[in-house]
Amino acid sequence: MTIERTEVVWLESRSDYSIDELAALSGLPATLLAELIDSGALPVAGSRTVLRFEAESVVLARAAQRLHQHFDLDEHGLAVAVSLLRRVRALEAQVSGLRARSTADRE
Repeated sequence: MTIERTEVVWLESRSDYSIDELAALSGLPATLLAELIDSGALPVAGSRTVLRFEAESVVLARAAQRLHQHFDLDEHGLAVAVSLLRRVRALEAQVSGLRARSTADRE
């Protein structure tokens, strides 16, 4: 019998995280996070000298960790996958906004 441990973190209670906190929350090594940041796949809220990350980056880093673990993706494949995840989320938000506007127009 295998017991799976799940950890829940309320992300909206904070607005910024350090690189060390991001590594701890995501389970990704700092070197892999640095590759994702350098490639532009992982958004940075702060400047390049003082790296700060928003909750979106934590969610993306956790997704990247799962992709890395399950599919054994290298840093380049992982950067492409995370970039595509960001694009899909942006498109979903855009469609949701259009649907809301369409519903409001009908009323």
